[in-house]
Amino acid sequence: MSTETAEGMYDVAVVGGGPAGATTARRLALLGRSVGLLERSHYDRPRMGETLAPVVQPLLKDLGVWDRFSGLGALPSWGTRSIWGASAPAAHSHLMSGYGCGWHIDRLGFDRMLADAAVSAGAVLHTGTSVVRSRYDNPGWQLVTGTGEAIRCRVLVDATGRRAAVGRALGARRWTFDRLTAVAGICKPIDVEQEQYLLVEAVPDGWWYSAPQPEGAVISMLMTDADVCRRHGLAGPADWQAHMRLAPWTAKRIGGVRPAMPPTVHPAASHRLLREGDPR
Repeated sequence: MSTETAEGMYDVAVVGGGPAGATTARRLALLGRSVGLLERSHYDRPRMGETLAPVVQPLLKDLGVWDRFSGLGALPSWGTRSIWGASAPAAHSHLMSGYGCGWHIDRLGFDRMLADAAVSAGAVLHTGTSVVRSRYDNPGWQLVTGTGEAIRCRVLVDATGRRAAVGRALGARRWTFDRLTAVAGICKPIDVEQEQYLLVEAVPDGWWYSAPQPEGAVISMLMTDADVCRRHGLAGPADWQAHMRLAPWTAKRIGGVRPAMPPTVHPAASHRLLREGDPR
């Protein structure tokens, strides 16, 4: 495992230990750079599931993590089905991709696998570490974490995703294009052996997305505007499930199974970051 440079400074600090951050850290560490990977969690809480397209296979192989990924027990995804104003789904098979299938994954296990791969390449992983303050002080950045730890680096990478925590703290503004919101629930136990496909079904005020997860669960997510979510109280299990009846194919798939926990609301709006002084 690599450590900081002799001056007590990383070549690069990557803030955010999700797929983007862990992949960046692994790539840089393989190039011989000293890398600190800072993740605010301990990879100890469930994360919303994910479906990976078949084209991810060569990317994972190029990153050198295909064997690790194969050991995660991901569920094959054989294609997608969509209903947009029709009475029956339109189907697309992943067999046409040339890679055979995509995968339905346990997102937490996937993220942890990539972080472990970064560490095996030489990156230093700091879990339970959030950056509360950052300042450039030539020749590098000075970071202060939520625990009071000081970390120094020559290059700082913001991989905090939608939060853009570092960039916004440094003055970047978020320009939001819409109010799209995801209301997600995980339903189990469900027999997923016949459900290995991603389903998208339109409803009057948005669309439902559902996909199986390893270990007998299905994630079902309503994509809608934030005001619709508030007006109909869709964060409540009963109202969320009642709204699902507007999507008959999704409701049939879930089969009346209630979510294992109350649905969670996630911002999903499209946006871009503007640096200070940038016009919209």
